[in-house]
Amino acid sequence: MSRSKSRFNLLHLGEFEHYVNDYSAFYYPPHVGNRQSSFEKKKVKGRLILCSKSIIFDPENFRYPIVKLIFKHALSIKKGGQQLFEKEECFSLATKVSVELMKNNVIGQYKVKKVRGTHTFTLLYSSLNKFLVLLKKLFDNSKLPYSEAHETQAKLIKKIQSEIKFDKSWIEDLSEKPLLECFAYHVTPLVKNPGRIMLTNQQLYFQPFSKISGVFVQKFSYEKVSSVHKRRHMLAQLGLELFMKDKTSIYLAFKSPKHRDTVYETLMSQNILKKLETNNQSNMTLKWKNRLISNFEYLQYLNSQADRTKNDITQYPVYPWIIADYKSKKLDFTKKKTFRDLTKPIGALNEERLNKLKERFIQMPEPKFLYGTHYSTPAFVLYYLVRSNPQCILRLHNGKFDDPNRMFHEIKETWEGVNTHQTDVKELIPEFYEGNGDFCINKMDLNLGARPNGEKIHDIILPPWANKDVKQFLKINREALESDYVSENLHHWIDLIFGYKQRGEEAIKANNLFYYLTYEGSVDMYTLKNYPEKIRSIEAQITEFGQCPIQLFTTPHTQRLTRQQAEKQNKSLQSVMIKFGGSDFKKRVKKQNKKDNNLGCDSDSDSESEKIGKLTELAFDYTYKPHRDIITSVCLSSNAQTIYSVSQDSTLKVYSLEKKKQLRSISLGNLNLSSCALTPNEKTVIVGSWDNSVYLYSTDFGRITDKFAVHDDAVSCMCVKKNKILTGSWDAGVKFWELERNQKNLNKIALGDFIENESEVKSIDLDPQLKYAVCGSEDGSITIWDIRTMVHLKTFEYLHDGPITSIQFTRGNEWIVSCSEDCTIKVHDLSGGELLKLETNTPLCSLVTDGIVLITGNENGLLQMWDLTSGKFLKNLPKKHKSSINSIYLAKNKKTMITAADEICVWKC
Repeated sequence: MSRSKSRFNLLHLGEFEHYVNDYSAFYYPPHVGNRQSSFEKKKVKGRLILCSKSIIFDPENFRYPIVKLIFKHALSIKKGGQQLFEKEECFSLATKVSVELMKNNVIGQYKVKKVRGTHTFTLLYSSLNKFLVLLKKLFDNSKLPYSEAHETQAKLIKKIQSEIKFDKSWIEDLSEKPLLECFAYHVTPLVKNPGRIMLTNQQLYFQPFSKISGVFVQKFSYEKVSSVHKRRHMLAQLGLELFMKDKTSIYLAFKSPKHRDTVYETLMSQNILKKLETNNQSNMTLKWKNRLISNFEYLQYLNSQADRTKNDITQYPVYPWIIADYKSKKLDFTKKKTFRDLTKPIGALNEERLNKLKERFIQMPEPKFLYGTHYSTPAFVLYYLVRSNPQCILRLHNGKFDDPNRMFHEIKETWEGVNTHQTDVKELIPEFYEGNGDFCINKMDLNLGARPNGEKIHDIILPPWANKDVKQFLKINREALESDYVSENLHHWIDLIFGYKQRGEEAIKANNLFYYLTYEGSVDMYTLKNYPEKIRSIEAQITEFGQCPIQLFTTPHTQRLTRQQAEKQNKSLQSVMIKFGGSDFKKRVKKQNKKDNNLGCDSDSDSESEKIGKLTELAFDYTYKPHRDIITSVCLSSNAQTIYSVSQDSTLKVYSLEKKKQLRSISLGNLNLSSCALTPNEKTVIVGSWDNSVYLYSTDFGRITDKFAVHDDAVSCMCVKKNKILTGSWDAGVKFWELERNQKNLNKIALGDFIENESEVKSIDLDPQLKYAVCGSEDGSITIWDIRTMVHLKTFEYLHDGPITSIQFTRGNEWIVSCSEDCTIKVHDLSGGELLKLETNTPLCSLVTDGIVLITGNENGLLQMWDLTSGKFLKNLPKKHKSSINSIYLAKNKKTMITAADEICVWKC
């Protein structure tokens, strides 16, 4: 519900000033000098706003200015004054300074009148005596020393606010059930509007303490909510942002992380909000990599994940400068010089400036920093937005616009400034790539001043290639952002702003280190709640110097596919997704193709896509139970006619699919068997055992031909590719072996003995080109080796929160896909960057993938199918197992799949 609009808004308050109450009133302006203005002769009706540091009068007649009387400039308060009607009770405030703004409803610099005068007011409907008691307290408080005044003010405001409760008459429907009420701030640029939150089972209500805006309560139906995000606010986990389906949002901040989390949990426990889809970060990275979303959309997503929002001016979304040429009449996107170097932060683009900053850095005491300013601060954001959000810049600069010499005036001038000035390293804001370009046009005809040469500051001067057309300017900016050069290099800029080069030693190496208070984790504001002076100091620092985004990546960010790579991949993907994603997928591909200059995603199927299409049509054929105990591993002959299986019953079984009967049963000792694999010529089956050994079984002679110990503990897993074998063990070791030329025997001396793991090895794989080996460990870590040089490349610790039960290279050696007992599937690149994360409700035991479709088996015997490119769940296969699916084997022709638990199931298409 709302009432008639007022010109007053909370941006008219000063720093750390609070709204207290507002009243209907008459105002009698003071008589100043011999000549009185029409305003000074009037008895003016309007709203009197009582604030913690001032009173503000907002006339109903917009021809008259809003008048602000600041207590620190006031001389006295008294009951009575120069009233015009004897029956009226009034009070007067004598001041030596008054401030006028919004005269004739025109936004402009505040007019400060340093003239003594007595301002008289009459309250229309409220008790004057009660009002004066409160006014006197606030007035007296303003005369106290600074720190004492803040402390007293905070207690008084807290007491006033604690007495206000949510008015339940605002609840819209009698069927609504109130669930939770608490205090919160509604955060908008440079404003924190306090009020009461009410959660029901159908809506979120916000009742602001300030009624002057005309809005008594805001209502947000859960049916209209598209997403809910926890946010960092002022370096503390206090924020919560709700996005609506109509693209609006509300940003709330709470008194403590506990309050915020309680509200979030209550919201998300509602049935309608439980269904909200969340875009997992790694899934979005994968979509971007595969060109299913644009560069702009991905940056928009990363900003949101890093708590950057347009509702919080201290954490406004940050976008890169892309174009470096602001002189040419036409841009050539095929030339590198057209673009800014995305491998470097803005501050490092100019070598001469950088060297000076590095010299200062060397001589600086701890905590050291390279840049004392930042690439995104409230002042820099409002520098760009002065024409579209002038009241914000007036609030930031105490009622003044910036000096015309520093005002945003010309694109070329701003670009030259960020390349040369010692304290100017600002990046861009999203408005340079979206919207209607209002920030470039002085539609309000604001008086922004003039340069010393008399040149008036008005509309932004655009570069020649924009042809004096704002829409053309935005269009070309966006085209540049989506260009091939940027797509190939944007991951470097992401590393600097959101990634592993954002902080620490990597930031120093990349010349990307900022003042320590700009980083998340440097201080927790909530823990300083008993130190108000320190809180105010840090808040001032944040407002002045900005904040770094939350660090999203700790390893190098993956690079985007080229158009050609994406075209080839999407041809294969399309036959899968048309079946499971229907027309929505077709539309998504067509839309992105159009955005990305017709990225080829033809519907014509090649032989590869036909194979993939067949994989999605796998259907249950039949089952058999060859072992007395749990089956641990299976493999299949290349003609898909013979199945080899091993079990915890210590036996190797050979089964004919064609004859549907067992051909061989061989007992291998008394301990469990863990793994089996066929050599490429299929003359030998290699079996791993808990007795620390591997066995070689001859398929020609039907007997064991050799056995030898390979580890100091049980062999847990094994992989055979071409003539190379990789074995993993409970002893935390991985060994690399080579078959003899006839592939019937194993060379007894290992080619590689890798001991970098700290916990037992659960799963291993070799890439098809025999360049790399990978293993997944009990502790959730992944380790990679270069088997050409036998060098340990990297161990990525705790990528999963549980044992990694299955791991596989896919797309050649580009991706590593793994599943775990922590119920997740993850895809990483060789640098450890997470490309995809899929969450399930059940621990996972096995997986197989062709690079497009992923099939997983869980401990409840369920097989599930996923689209590995977009992270989309495709379907559950019919449930034919009742226990853990420990092994999945996919035939080379992708027409037969074998799954093993207590029994073996055969799937065909």
